[in-house]
Amino acid sequence: MEQAIDYYGEDNVNPVISREGNITELLEYGMDDKLIQILICDDASLRDFTDSEIRKYFKARHLYKASTGNCNGYILTIFNVHRFHSLKTELRTNIDIAIWRTPPTSPYDRSIVKKFVGKEGIEDLMYVESLRMDNPEWNAVSVFTTRLQRGLLLLDMAEHDYLKDVVKPRFELSWGEIYNYGRTQ
Repeated sequence: MEQAIDYYGEDNVNPVISREGNITELLEYGMDDKLIQILICDDASLRDFTDSEIRKYFKARHLYKASTGNCNGYILTIFNVHRFHSLKTELRTNIDIAIWRTPPTSPYDRSIVKKFVGKEGIEDLMYVESLRMDNPEWNAVSVFTTRLQRGLLLLDMAEHDYLKDVVKPRFELSWGEIYNYGRTQ
């Protein structure tokens, strides 16, 4: 987040999070007219996304264009999950990058993660995990995979929290005079 804002400028980046993992609220109320949208769907493991939500997600660029008029820009979506397979299949089959924080304890999950990160990646995850207990600075280290690369990733804690919670608008009703169909009060 901080690096995107440093690079593109705060006026050009919209970092927003749904802490309940609500992708619909992120898409409907989280985007603004800035060129860079960073939409974080936190605790996505706890959500059972409907087919309608999945369809809406894959039309994010169209929703952005319809609401802003912009046909240029970048929409980065991030799904935070505790278990890779808790994320709906449509959302985990064509990912650009995965960041692995801890080695899975389930043998099945470990075998799947190993297919992404390799034997060395699993060993790295186990090593880093063993160091985190006594050395909190190791919390900054993860293993990453992309379509073409894999390796260690160092993500220091941000100095400033730019992240905004998605806010569903509230409608305030104001009542004027009450008319009683032809009778005045």
